[in-house]
Amino acid sequence: FSFNATETPYVASLALPPKDNHFDYGLPTAYCIVEPGDIRISYTNSGPQLSGGYINKQYDDLLLSKERDIHKQTNEMIEERNAIETKRAFTDAENDNYSKRIDSLYENLKPYYIQFVSNNVKNDVGAFFFFFHPKEYYGEEYAKLSVQIKPEYFTKLAEKKKAEQEAMAYET
Repeated sequence: FSFNATETPYVASLALPPKDNHFDYGLPTAYCIVEPGDIRISYTNSGPQLSGGYINKQYDDLLLSKERDIHKQTNEMIEERNAIETKRAFTDAENDNYSKRIDSLYENLKPYYIQFVSNNVKNDVGAFFFFFHPKEYYGEEYAKLSVQIKPEYFTKLAEKKKAEQEAMAYET
């Protein structure tokens, strides 16, 4: 598809709805930055890959490429575990170690995520990704980043949370 971008980049969520009641395309939802340029998204076995546009390149280089690597490493770990479990069950200690290994893969992604947010903290893209994780995710970096976020983004977030709470109160 094609779309004429505005001057201000923003994040879009791309997804294919089911074709019908019996067929789902099976492609995961992917975030893409809408910005000037010939933006392309490719679905690989390890996750989406973006090209085109300055921020999309940065997003793919800093985050998506590392997430694809994590996906590959996790798949390798699953294969190793499955091979072991055909012979015997994992012990509690092995389960703990396995979980810690996966956690460390994602923990190693955090500095790149914070760098991406920092690079874009003054635009809609940076604000979107900043609010994607809770305050605790950022540690010491939260204070540095939050003062750079435009105040209206905090207002929008508060309004969104209020609307969500009202919707949930209505449902119950």
